[in-house]
Amino acid sequence: MAENIPDKRLALAAVQQKRYLNGDPLKRTALSVIDGNKNFERNPDQGIKKFIEKRPLRSCQLNKRANGLKSSAFSIFEDENSALPLNDEIQESAVQETEVLPVSVSSRNEKEETKASLQVLEPSNETNREKSEDKVYSLLWCSPYKADIYSYLKEVEKKCRPRPTYMLKQPDITHNMRSVLVDWLIEVGEEYKLQAQTIHLAVSYVDRFLSRMSVLRGKLQLVGTSCMFIAAKYEEIYPPELKDFAYITDDTYTKKQILRMEHLILKVLAFDIAPPTAYSFLQIFCCMASAPELVSNLAQYLCEISLLDGDPFLKFLPSEIAASSLALANFKLGSSAWSEDLEKLTGFSLSDLKNVIKCLYGSWCIVSAYPQQAVYEKYCKNKFHCVSAIQYPKELIL
Repeated sequence: MAENIPDKRLALAAVQQKRYLNGDPLKRTALSVIDGNKNFERNPDQGIKKFIEKRPLRSCQLNKRANGLKSSAFSIFEDENSALPLNDEIQESAVQETEVLPVSVSSRNEKEETKASLQVLEPSNETNREKSEDKVYSLLWCSPYKADIYSYLKEVEKKCRPRPTYMLKQPDITHNMRSVLVDWLIEVGEEYKLQAQTIHLAVSYVDRFLSRMSVLRGKLQLVGTSCMFIAAKYEEIYPPELKDFAYITDDTYTKKQILRMEHLILKVLAFDIAPPTAYSFLQIFCCMASAPELVSNLAQYLCEISLLDGDPFLKFLPSEIAASSLALANFKLGSSAWSEDLEKLTGFSLSDLKNVIKCLYGSWCIVSAYPQQAVYEKYCKNKFHCVSAIQYPKELIL
């Protein structure tokens, strides 16, 4: 469950909140190198404070070749208990010491830095998955197909879920760093007026990529930026341009670096970029329940809170988080938390959701005290009926 960790132990988000800017709007938002061993503080006197690492980053290479040779571009991390099939394409690149992705880079140092920053943690099992050419979400409201589509999405969410414990295999990043990144992605989404689904997709890509690859903290923002770039191109009608994504990093990364990372992410994800998210399921459940707009907005707020906390929410399926968000919103706003009709339509009983609801409730209770405030401030706006200002229930009785 989310904890309220003191500022001195947590890498703060680089984007300054408007209350620190005396009402002046942000020109750009930037998140730079996150250093878990040295604290960073928010400076109210400057609009944007770049995080600067205080010591050289240590390498995340797990497998070294003997005789003092350079390590390979990618190394397979073999899990003794893993039952996943090995992806031939990634395995082949892992054993080729000099093989890198066929995207040109500006300098030799940039190529070597990228090679040293990434490592295969798990082989992908997503290559042979069938992909639909059309968005299934456009058919959700066609009554003849609802049951079939819902059943399909329930199957796909299990295939596309990230490993809940992947952070244990990441030697250089933590859940706190992930929270800072997600908070920044949410603020970027607000800056460019992106759809909620775009943000959920981007976070899903990040988690799935980190489940397979070991990443240095200095490249974590690059991963997040490229994931948002992919999600925006997939989901938005008018996505921001590549130069905009380089700009929001305060030019920490070049356009070429973003494109190269995009290529690697798509390769690791096997181009499977349309997984169902908690937001996807929430849309379905709100339609099933004919939920009022206030309930829907509060449930959406709770869903986005869950994005910040990899621990414990990575262990839950998106459909479980969506159903629990709606149940908790109903409970707070005086409706029946989970009706019999919803139980029949979704296949979830209230007892099935209790653990998820308790985790969501715990995060809701302390979200206003989080160092990461992008979600809280986003849902303070009138277009969301200021649902983040709604007080959490004093007691949770289900």
